[in-house]
Amino acid sequence: MKPKLKLNGNLPIDVLREGNAFIAYCPVLDLPAAGKTYEDALKKFDLICAAFVEEMAKAGTLENYLAEMGWAKSRKEWIPPVLVGHSEKPFTSVV
Repeated sequence: MKPKLKLNGNLPIDVLREGNAFIAYCPVLDLPAAGKTYEDALKKFDLICAAFVEEMAKAGTLENYLAEMGWAKSRKEWIPPVLVGHSEKPFTSVV
């Protein structure tokens, strides 16, 4: 029997509004979820995240993906990278 993987830590989630939809995005998994409200987007993110991790584990690709996304392995536990800041910068472009 293959040992189970443990993911441990807090996931940073940004919530953006696009028109009438809310998008919950987790940069340390590169994973989005959409909902009709802020809370709905977060609830859907929970469902999508659980399914995403489960399916990648079944496929045998989860550990490689986490390593590529900057997660650190400590024994049998995977820890996400730490978000150190969030900022907004003015942007103007004329094309």
